[in-house]
Amino acid sequence: MMVLDSKNITVMMIDDDEINRQMAEMILTKKLPYRVITVESGMRGIELMYQYEVNLVLLDVTMPVWDGFIVKHILFFVNHLINLSVLTEKVL
Repeated sequence: MMVLDSKNITVMMIDDDEINRQMAEMILTKKLPYRVITVESGMRGIELMYQYEVNLVLLDVTMPVWDGFIVKHILFFVNHLINLSVLTEKVL
């Protein structure tokens, strides 16, 4: 089992809602030394997976074009190993 140093953890937030992306980045970087990458679409998130070593992905379930479930399936299909995938839903 690989132990991660919190200074080397990269989190990717994939959400079409800019406010959700900003909130996630603010929460994750305020007290924790995480590197946060925010992207507005599943397709862009998949592209960036090959440029960064991502440890955690926060996915919005309800995005246009590729929703969080499709992105999750693509990541597993291409065998891109992620330590954890968390699906989020917008609060009404």
